[in-house]
Amino acid sequence: MLSSCHLRIYISYFEIIILKYKLSEMTVMNNMENEMPKERGENESIGCSVNECLYHAEDENYCTLQHIDVVKHEKVADTVECTDCGSFKKS
Repeated sequence: MLSSCHLRIYISYFEIIILKYKLSEMTVMNNMENEMPKERGENESIGCSVNECLYHAEDENYCTLQHIDVVKHEKVADTVECTDCGSFKKS
């Protein structure tokens, strides 16, 4: 038979597992929310001329995401050619 101390440890352990699950679920939902194009179309704060991207606004040169990730593929980005849109997805 488990003592009340051991029982409390087991309960705390399962509470931690549940909290981790809920936190990871929230992270997935937040990521999905950003990846979904806005219903109203373009985000005028992010200009984009890449028609091949899933998130490109159909009629305007804008992105439909709420924010994008700009990435570099060189150790030091000293020209525009060293950077890319990390949020690009082929349409």
